Amino acid sequence: MPIDERWQQLRDSDWDELARSWLAGLEDTSEAPRSGIGLTVVLMNFTTPPELDFCRFGIQMWRASLVQ
Repeated sequence: MPIDERWQQLRDSDWDELARSWLAGLEDTSEAPRSGIGLTVVLMNFTTPPELDFCRFGIQMWRASLVQ
């Protein structure tokens, strides 16, 4: 898959929202349809430049977990 340049346009608040949504999806044990955030995170693995991958997302996840 090619690198998607849109990842580089995300602001810190966008990364925070992505992390919060992903964490909420992990905690959701209901049978309700999933939001698709898991697929977004999987695609991020293949379409982000290396410098933006889990290093930046990991920081945002950690920050989001502190707020919850």
